[in-house]
Amino acid sequence: EPPDYLCIYTAHTRWTTDYQVVHLQEMPESSEVGQLPRSVDVILDHDLVDSAKPGDRVRITGIFLAMPGGISGHTNGLFKTAIYGVGMQLKSKSPIHLTPTVQDIQHIR
Repeated sequence: EPPDYLCIYTAHTRWTTDYQVVHLQEMPESSEVGQLPRSVDVILDHDLVDSAKPGDRVRITGIFLAMPGGISGHTNGLFKTAIYGVGMQLKSKSPIHLTPTVQDIQHIR
């Protein structure tokens, strides 16, 4: 079932939109040596659905969302963050393969 912000309600009907949640990860070469890349979920809908494949390099424009977590109407103080994507630019179709330098390997050790 899609989240409420992806549904349109009228007096007697509820419509849903086509949507997709993708996991956007920081480019490994831009993160520090030995550090895991950061990531965030991106919610895409309408014409952005299926516009990129796993491994593609993209630039996302969107709205940052902080959604409260909780059970049965009560919040627990934790917020799940995501980006509601409103635009996407494809930078490249395939991942870039990097070869670590001797200096990179020394930093890792």
